[in-house]
Amino acid sequence: MSVATTKRTGAVWGIIAAAAVWSGCNEVPTAEIDMTTAEVVAELAAATTPAAADQAIRNVLIKSGVGVRSSDGRYEEFVVSDAEIAELAQAHVDFMTAVSPGARISDLHGSMLDLAEATDGRWEFRASLDQILRDLQQASSTALASPERPANALLVTIVAEGAAVPQGPPLYDGTTVRSPVQTFLLTLWVHKHFDDGKFAEQKCRSNCMVEFVKAIGVCQAIHHDHKARRDCLEAALAAFKTCLDGCHDQGGVVT
Repeated sequence: MSVATTKRTGAVWGIIAAAAVWSGCNEVPTAEIDMTTAEVVAELAAATTPAAADQAIRNVLIKSGVGVRSSDGRYEEFVVSDAEIAELAQAHVDFMTAVSPGARISDLHGSMLDLAEATDGRWEFRASLDQILRDLQQASSTALASPERPANALLVTIVAEGAAVPQGPPLYDGTTVRSPVQTFLLTLWVHKHFDDGKFAEQKCRSNCMVEFVKAIGVCQAIHHDHKARRDCLEAALAAFKTCLDGCHDQGGVVT
């Protein structure tokens, strides 16, 4: 993948609006990176330009096995486009260079409420906030013992504090300030951790869900404003419904 130059002018939504493409199969590329998890976390924390953030995000995704073939394959179906990376990169720069980074991202509790309301319950956190935080702390604590495994690298990146990888059980609650990239990765983790496997045997619908979750992650990551995030999530839901409607061989939209 080349360094993206797409500006934050809704490029992602130009892509997801073409929802018929969602039902197709994303080709999962093969990529390797000769960096430790601590090194990719530090690189991301030091990235303050769009180009640097773009490269750092790509390295995080490769290290975490997101959208690339990996030893555990847990997140390989989430192939992130150049446009989506560009959106995340600009959001990351905005977050890193803000006078008050906390003003750039909402807390997890607020994000959950917007997600449940805007997506009409079609995809939501299937657990209470307390359970999500409890399971995240437990999973990330376990991941710290073997941080180079792709799925563990994703968890370590989520709970990292800037360039610092926690040396013990991470402290994480509903008011923790998260960077856009951490927010995106957290969305993927929550989906995989609580997914009920509803579409596991239905390839078309499964592809629609993968793109929907990815779009939700981008919405949550790039928008700290309540209305903008809601609008983004509603657009993602509309595209998801259109995608499901195109799965004619599997019965169309699930109500």
